[in-house]
Amino acid sequence: MKAAPEQQKKLLEVQDFDTALARLTRREQQLPQIEQLSNVQTEYASRREHVMSAQHALEDAQLEMKRLEDDLAVVKQRFHRDEEKLNQSTSGKEAEALEHELQTLNARSAQLEEQEFELVQAIEEKQAALDEQLGELDALEGRRKALTEELDREREDIAQSRSALELKRERLCALLAPELIELYEATRQRYGIGAALLRGKVSEGSNMALTDSDLAALRETAPDEVVFCRDSGCILVRTEESAL
Repeated sequence: MKAAPEQQKKLLEVQDFDTALARLTRREQQLPQIEQLSNVQTEYASRREHVMSAQHALEDAQLEMKRLEDDLAVVKQRFHRDEEKLNQSTSGKEAEALEHELQTLNARSAQLEEQEFELVQAIEEKQAALDEQLGELDALEGRRKALTEELDREREDIAQSRSALELKRERLCALLAPELIELYEATRQRYGIGAALLRGKVSEGSNMALTDSDLAALRETAPDEVVFCRDSGCILVRTEESAL
């Protein structure tokens, strides 16, 4: 295929745009906020489990407190009932039985009140533990929100840069022969690089020096003939910087 040397030189500019676009893609894929956000989300999910566990522990303690309060209320009702019976009793045997039951109820009431006191302390500790977990969860949510906003800003910046590069590339490609652009695109698709400069004796497509026989063959090739790098497969552009 033939193409004017000036047209071939412009392929190097097109390649520069493609290199810059690929760099933007890598930058977007490697934004530190991506990994940081992933870590925060993992920690957030784990922290939510801790919150749920702390919440369940508190609810269980509160249910136990309700059970104790109900039991204590029943014991006190029976105590007051038996106390009234004792006050009204005229039977010594009945009075003795009621006194014994009142002692039992009084002991049970004291036991329940002691359990209730201990449970109050436990509930306070569990509430404090839940509050701490919720505080850490809120902090993680704030961190997650901040990272998301940072990531969105970075991606928006990259998107704007990409759009500007793509527009410049499109305008440049419009100046080149369609067949040359098609060849460049096919070559880039196949080898990962479309065109490279022959700087001195070195192909920038492979970063390897050409042999003397390859250089001799290039010297005999017409300037408007499109040639390729033997090692990288890309279009090899010859300019005044080439050792020919």
